[in-house]
Amino acid sequence: MKNIRIFVEGQPEYLFFKILTDRFLYKDYFPDTNFDINDNFSKSILLSEFNILRIFNSIKDNLNEFCFIIPDLHPINQPFQHNNLDELRNQIHGIIKRRYSNQDIKDACKRLYIHVFKYNFEIILLAEIDKVIDVLGINNDNISVEKIIIKNKINLNALEEYPYNFEVESVEKNILRTIFRKKGKTYSTKYLNPIFEKINLKTLVEKLPHFRLFIKDLFQLADFNKIQNIKNILDND
Repeated sequence: MKNIRIFVEGQPEYLFFKILTDRFLYKDYFPDTNFDINDNFSKSILLSEFNILRIFNSIKDNLNEFCFIIPDLHPINQPFQHNNLDELRNQIHGIIKRRYSNQDIKDACKRLYIHVFKYNFEIILLAEIDKVIDVLGINNDNISVEKIIIKNKINLNALEEYPYNFEVESVEKNILRTIFRKKGKTYSTKYLNPIFEKINLKTLVEKLPHFRLFIKDLFQLADFNKIQNIKNILDND
């Protein structure tokens, strides 16, 4: 049986991937696969040389082990400063190749997948802002979510394309905090589970190019008899 391990930073990310695998992936795409959503980094930093080598070593010699590393896309992440996904991948693969320079690790490297959220995990919630509004019970007559989003210069149809200022806190998170606050609530993980339960996988794939890349790589590992289900999600490929 295949074992797919997913490493993310942050408690919201961990909760999201737990629900993603439990609700969407097991039954429809991976009935014969074991998912391990690792929570070691729900409150600590994922991107360190020590962590990368430890994760790689855990899958290196087991052909049935596959691993996804999914941090935020932040050039300020230390020690891996990166402006795009390719730069991050090159740095991580460079560390691994230097450590195992005397070993043949080509196959193991193919089983290590590196993806990102651009720019923060909260972009998942903005892509499904209708679900946030629904769960919070927001009446747009009283709280104009659209005005809050426009004020922050976010285009919901091009969520990954706005100019990001890494000197300030997450724009996405500030938008969500404002929406929650106007409803008299604090933005926290306790409200996220019911939102995640309503999320539509196809919507995320259509709105978020980086998430789409992750899903495409993940679906390469899906059970063969589920190919038609996959085409329904990635219908543009």
